[in-house]
Amino acid sequence: METVYNLKYKTEEYLDSLGIEPSFKNNPAYAKVVDTISSLIPMHEDTDRFVIGKDGNAIVLSYTNSETKIKDTVRIYSPTETQIYCARTTESVRKEAGKKINEKLVVFLDAHYYYGKVDMTTIYGVADDKNCEYNRCNYLCSIDRKEYDKYGVQEHEEIKNSPILKSTTFGLKEFDSQKIENEYKWANTQPSWWEHRTTVHREKLDVAYVTFENRKTGEKYTGLQPINQEHGLQDLSYSTNWDEHIIINGLLNSEIEEMLSKEDPKVAEGLRAYTNGRESLSYDSELDKRTYYVASKV
Repeated sequence: METVYNLKYKTEEYLDSLGIEPSFKNNPAYAKVVDTISSLIPMHEDTDRFVIGKDGNAIVLSYTNSETKIKDTVRIYSPTETQIYCARTTESVRKEAGKKINEKLVVFLDAHYYYGKVDMTTIYGVADDKNCEYNRCNYLCSIDRKEYDKYGVQEHEEIKNSPILKSTTFGLKEFDSQKIENEYKWANTQPSWWEHRTTVHREKLDVAYVTFENRKTGEKYTGLQPINQEHGLQDLSYSTNWDEHIIINGLLNSEIEEMLSKEDPKVAEGLRAYTNGRESLSYDSELDKRTYYVASKV
């Protein structure tokens, strides 16, 4: 029996039915794609309201609760054997000062495999019709793009967030995965689109080079950050305490080998390329010329 639990916790088995290229699945970053899709599958207590089906090559999950005014739809499909798309739309209603406000959350995941690498872009869109004329809405978008090499090691990440915008050509009904995907493509041609932006690049085995800018508040940061190793070194996870005094010392070869021993063998092979110079690295954020922090002016 098809259940929402099976789809959420056995996502990889369902993806196998889409005919994904084996070399894509052999990249350790594929597991990150699976986990991201699993996280987009909603869970509601009244599981009997979920309906799971197929629409051509797509896996479709739908949920409707007329009492709570919540409607959830997830569509997972593969346009080619090297691409996976997942689109989630959540519609809800809230009341504010006695007025009904319609809301919509749209998430679109585009994961594709090329030349042995994996690129995973997740676009988030939030919209409502508060104080809007007919067929208009308020909305904002966030874009998170992660790049993994052929070993499944995350090399780079860029996160961009828009300010709150007011549409002039569409309403909530038209605010869907296609709309936010088009917004993403348009944003790539508009350097001034984003309000705050973060870029993360792997500098060394356990060290990332991070830049951040918030155009609204004037806050800026550039510097090295130690990668959070709680879940290993495959991903670029780090602290966001921009004004913290950071000191990174060199590692012993034995310490480097111990870190690598905890990783998936293929990931460890890729990470080894980032160990060059790690033993001699000496970084002090207060002395490094590349590091600077400008506090928020708001």
